[in-house]
Amino acid sequence: MELILFFILAVSIASFYTTLVYRIYFYFYTPERKKYSSVEKWKKILFESSNCESCKTHLTAISLIPVLGYFFSKEKCKSCGYKIPKIYFITEICFGILFIGLYFITKNLALSFSFLFLVGHLLLTAYTDYKKFSIDYENLPFIFLFGFLVHYFFGENFFTLERLYVFLFLLVLFLILHFFSPNGLGLGDVFFVSVFGYITGFPLFILFLNFAYIIGFCISFLIRDKTKSFLKMKVPMGIYFSISLLIVLLLKFGNAFT
Repeated sequence: MELILFFILAVSIASFYTTLVYRIYFYFYTPERKKYSSVEKWKKILFESSNCESCKTHLTAISLIPVLGYFFSKEKCKSCGYKIPKIYFITEICFGILFIGLYFITKNLALSFSFLFLVGHLLLTAYTDYKKFSIDYENLPFIFLFGFLVHYFFGENFFTLERLYVFLFLLVLFLILHFFSPNGLGLGDVFFVSVFGYITGFPLFILFLNFAYIIGFCISFLIRDKTKSFLKMKVPMGIYFSISLLIVLLLKFGNAFT
């Protein structure tokens, strides 16, 4: 019963984050951003009733039930027939499995919930980079905060000179790379990889970088447009930095508790 309750909480958090991510993208990265002030945007993001992405019809309560609502609504909007993206359902399931798996290994409820909130903010980073090749700077403090919390509940000192050295090393290195190739490496990537490196620490930041670029290269190669030069392909590294950070932290926590 405990695990069932935690699974429900986890998929509910996932439902909140999928809505949050979509609304931040919609109100800050599409033409809608010009229609409202910053205050009005955040009111809509945080308090607007859930509605269909296509026809804007308010969704029924049964459609909003995490995971099950996808099937209750028969995978589409009843008003306009808009097909609900499966990514929402998949994300909710993944959040639930991730939380249960981490809690089962660590038996640490605070760490598991903090990690889940970290995943939610990394989801925002990945989504905006995927859609617009743009990373949301305002999201970075939240990633740092939850990075701190997972290490705090893990029982590890987060504020160390060693981590600071990693941060400065990556910041200088990637600033130089950005200077020589501003179109290939965005300034957002520079700051995000430096903070992610701080979160992973030494020597795990090396594993973090290797995972990010290996995964990024492999996936980009597989989905590339074969009619264009692969070397000139734009790659949303925010996605792969986020995936790599999660993998490294999961390996770290899993190894510590097994």
